[in-house]
Amino acid sequence: MEKDFFAAKKLIKPDAKAFNREYQLLIKFEHPNIIKVIHAVSNILYLEFAERGCLNINCPPGKIDQVLVQIARGLNYLHDKQYVHRDIKPGNILVMSDGQLKIADFGLMLEVKEFKEKKWGDFSESFHLPPEHRFHKVKPKDCQKIDVWSFGYCISLFLLKKKKPAFLSSLKEAKQFSGFKKTDLKERFDGKKLKQHDPKELLTDLTLKCFAYLPTKRPTMDQIVQDLEGSFLK
Repeated sequence: MEKDFFAAKKLIKPDAKAFNREYQLLIKFEHPNIIKVIHAVSNILYLEFAERGCLNINCPPGKIDQVLVQIARGLNYLHDKQYVHRDIKPGNILVMSDGQLKIADFGLMLEVKEFKEKKWGDFSESFHLPPEHRFHKVKPKDCQKIDVWSFGYCISLFLLKKKKPAFLSSLKEAKQFSGFKKTDLKERFDGKKLKQHDPKELLTDLTLKCFAYLPTKRPTMDQIVQDLEGSFLK
């Protein structure tokens, strides 16, 4: 007799409205790269069990393309449904026993139509969030580009096997992050070290596009999926 396993997510400070909102969102999603909700009771969400835990940035070079395609497909699905995740990073990507990846943790997700133009504040250690999310007003029409920046952040971590963005070389620079301009980011990022891990420079080019200072200059997730599938899945 086979046993079914699941994971439980308990809200420490339960907010009935927030809990119900996340549950109602999750039960609407049906995609191989989005975590499934099994059941909900009180302040606990029961999710499908990811046997291998969170995604490790030290994945083998030959597996990076498979990892990125799955994340991109999951994000593209959310964007097609008119949502923005707002918290994409390796710790929120779960790995199933067969290696399939699942985007999880939807506590910060918003529907595009409910996204308000406002300054969201300074997340001092949240390098996976773009400049406009930290220091400027995010326009609703550009809000999904937050996830695009975060996707580029993931690529840089996978290539360099580091826990901080490829364009930051010191804590001092991290503290000056608010002053970075588009050209500054490219100068810091477009270096020999990254290309050493990316011989064809396909991912270097894609990451530079994701790290565009202006959100309007970043590609859509649909374009990214097409680029990745065209480059790696021929």
